[in-house]
Amino acid sequence: MDGARNPPSPTAEENPFCTNDLRISRGRKVNIDTNQNTSLANHGSFRQSTAKQYMGWQQTTRTWKYLMKKSETEEQTMNHKWAQTDTRRLWTKRFTNIWRSPLPHRDKVWLWKLLQQGLPTMERVAKWGKSDGNFCRCKSAIESMEHLFLDCRHTQEKWNECRKVTTGSALDIRETNDLFQIMDETWKGKCTAKIVFFVKILWSIWLERNSSTYNAKDIRIPIKVAARQTADVLSAKIDQVKTGSEIASKLKHELNLISSLFQLDAPDNQESQATNDDTPTKT
Repeated sequence: MDGARNPPSPTAEENPFCTNDLRISRGRKVNIDTNQNTSLANHGSFRQSTAKQYMGWQQTTRTWKYLMKKSETEEQTMNHKWAQTDTRRLWTKRFTNIWRSPLPHRDKVWLWKLLQQGLPTMERVAKWGKSDGNFCRCKSAIESMEHLFLDCRHTQEKWNECRKVTTGSALDIRETNDLFQIMDETWKGKCTAKIVFFVKILWSIWLERNSSTYNAKDIRIPIKVAARQTADVLSAKIDQVKTGSEIASKLKHELNLISSLFQLDAPDNQESQATNDDTPTKT
């Protein structure tokens, strides 16, 4: 009966957390001297804390492996979407720079969707079964993200116009690598006016596409409208920084440069109307 009530205590081989032989990670042992450490031998606080530390180490290792695997998967996904071979660190930096940029919040969200290829182009809408056709408004190819912002003839006309006004090299967009090169170089050099103007041009392409696709109206937004919107963003940014600081001086220099380049001193009614009516039908 006594044996049934009080079963024999497990041995060191049966119980890895026994009193005299405490086994922890990777087969290492901690021997406890019961004569000198009677409190540790008689109480289980030491064994419990060691076990918790070991389990915490395992959980941390699993979490680290999961995050690394997830980041590698995201890197491969983004490279597959845009046919790039960029590193995970570069992709992370691009998305981080979006949220740190001086762009309005609406433009940040829209640019984030663009990089994620989450905009509802006709190619994606057709896959959802919401459209009978997937061709671009130019009727020459399927409306993918690359075609819409690079290869469409309407888009090429706009990029050609930007190339002429900005002396050829500032916004020379011809292929996918040029889009990312503009983002990386601009954010690296902290050129506020260039990145804002670049995003506003992309936004105007999207507005023209939405008007043609959903409202059957072919509109033409001059690049001067994008320049004026860029000047407004710079002016708002100047008001937020400290007067007389180096950042304020740099922003004022960029504002004067873009104002003189596009002659923004006297806006006309057509540009003001296009600037105010810049909400797309589909986002």
